[in-house]
Amino acid sequence: MHCPRIISFHNGVIEWTAELDSPLFSVKVNGETVSDGGDGFYRATALRIDEKSDAEIEITAVGRKSATAVLSYNSKQKKLALAPVSDYRVNGDVLEWSAVGECKYYRVYDLDFNAVTVGCTHYDMSARKLVWCVCPVPESDVLAEAEPCGVNIPYLDGGGTKSNPYLINTPFDLRAIDYYETVYALSGGGKKHYRIARDIDYRDVIAHDGESNIFTLNKPFFGTLDGDGNSLLYVRVRYNGGYWAVFDHIAPGGTVRNVTFEDADIYNTARDEMHPVNSSTAIVAYVNRGTVENVSLDGVRVTVSGGGACGIAVHNSGCVRGCTVRGVFVQDVTVRLGTASYEMSGMVLENRAGGVVESNHAVRVGLRGAADNIRAAAGCVSVNRDGGVVRGNSFDTVTANGIALGTECGGVVAYNSGTVERGGGPLGQLVANGQYVRDEIDCGGRGTLVGKNDGTVR
Repeated sequence: MHCPRIISFHNGVIEWTAELDSPLFSVKVNGETVSDGGDGFYRATALRIDEKSDAEIEITAVGRKSATAVLSYNSKQKKLALAPVSDYRVNGDVLEWSAVGECKYYRVYDLDFNAVTVGCTHYDMSARKLVWCVCPVPESDVLAEAEPCGVNIPYLDGGGTKSNPYLINTPFDLRAIDYYETVYALSGGGKKHYRIARDIDYRDVIAHDGESNIFTLNKPFFGTLDGDGNSLLYVRVRYNGGYWAVFDHIAPGGTVRNVTFEDADIYNTARDEMHPVNSSTAIVAYVNRGTVENVSLDGVRVTVSGGGACGIAVHNSGCVRGCTVRGVFVQDVTVRLGTASYEMSGMVLENRAGGVVESNHAVRVGLRGAADNIRAAAGCVSVNRDGGVVRGNSFDTVTANGIALGTECGGVVAYNSGTVERGGGPLGQLVANGQYVRDEIDCGGRGTLVGKNDGTVR
């Protein structure tokens, strides 16, 4: 049986037709059954609705096989449309939904509200952006397309609260954070809480965007992600589209904590040789205005062909606290870089006004420039700006090569115009261009605490 087909909508009157074996029609408006003749069925094929009020309408043709057309009426736009899909199921990386009557095609909207039309009731997201919603495309010219509006797609288990967080069990689950943060940004409500429930191994993930096996989270992150001591293992990235980090932007109030990135290998190629700084790279966040705490980078490698390279955040005006790093940060010598100069650090490239970098520890950090093109290299922070605070950080071993003459290298901070405070642990062995650095502060731009100091050290 075919669903009732809408043939006319004029002056509040909806007319429809169906097969000849459907003499009766059950009609509901806003969930309440309306009747014609008192028996709960329409024998006519027309219904008048109140044009001043929004309405959800269900028209069911009653016969050997019942079938229902579900409609939505918008009183402001005076428009009748098929209702959006609301019955979603997630099967791996595939989103599935139930068929909608009088509909052969569906318009699938991603989180940026880009749309693609499909002729099936499923959509593979393994190499594509997550779906925001699906709207049926009607056959009838009377019906307009449904307006894209978010609904509750069950991407993650849990409730998103502090006591019942969304659970992250797979690489796909981590991607789903963007969906819930979009819901939060558009509709408000309480901030979302997420917990990584187990170690997540990326080796079996099908590569996308070249050879990358992880998607970045490009929506501002206002929530709390607690790794619960678990690890993200064997992340592999081969990228050439600009800056890169797992989180584009940790917003004020956002928190990422208690997670380890183990054996990550990130390779980011400059978008073009004229603007290589746009490819600055971190593992955790490009911009951090929230809190990153107790995050460990264990055996990681970040390679860039232009731009800066670091472990935790490229730009920090929030708080980076209690993190550890063991890894290598490299400028690719096979790519022509001209005379540009770049920054490297184990933790943060630029600590801005209001930013705090405290109680972090660089276990073993290697910093390798190409053709002496590194202008600021440090175990923790390359540049600490006016109003930035770096305190209580320490390191075991920092080795820096390819540093330009006359530029800065520090065990903790390369260049300081803000405030650096001692304490928190040992200042270990710093080797700059093959030379051991003995002084703590600003000896020819070298220092186990601060390389070059134009600010306050205490």
